[in-house]
Amino acid sequence: SGMLSGNNLRTDFWKNRGINLALHPFLHGGWIHLLGNLYFFGMLGDDIEEEAGTLQFLALIVVPPLAAAAVWALTGHERQIPHVGISGVVMAFMAYYAVRFPKSKMAYAVPALHHFNFAKGGHGWLRGFRWLRLSVGWVFLGYLIFNLIGFHFLEKKQLSYVSFSGHLVGALVGLIFGLDAEAREKRAVTRLN
Repeated sequence: SGMLSGNNLRTDFWKNRGINLALHPFLHGGWIHLLGNLYFFGMLGDDIEEEAGTLQFLALIVVPPLAAAAVWALTGHERQIPHVGISGVVMAFMAYYAVRFPKSKMAYAVPALHHFNFAKGGHGWLRGFRWLRLSVGWVFLGYLIFNLIGFHFLEKKQLSYVSFSGHLVGALVGLIFGLDAEAREKRAVTRLN
């Protein structure tokens, strides 16, 4: 994945004969952005591919960025802000996972704040981390609320470089794919009975 430096790159999806449209999910705004996306992509992607099949999995990777780019362009967001990353795919994965594996838990390593000690000069260090386990549904709901708030208060007013709309479009695509898989599974079970 490529890294962008600076936030004054214009998003023009049709530039370079559409290559920008095809490659924007592979660019990231920094290492934290890339590593955060890879964490969720790796954690959820394997189960989704195994459960949904390779073609459905690939569709779940391709459709969210294209849909998000279309929404980004159609809603007038083509401004001096790059539209990059696979966060929309990550949100699609979370939504799909929440529908298909509602009892699954996600683990986060969080600092054990009660072990935080201050050294001379006010600098501190962490002695350890604790694991926080949350239902994937609650994690998805939290991210969904965060992105709805970000979209309404930041992106609509062009106060943020984050594509909250891209995340929300990804969530919608993931929900559609997940609910479709649920419906197909119920029809198959009904036919067997």
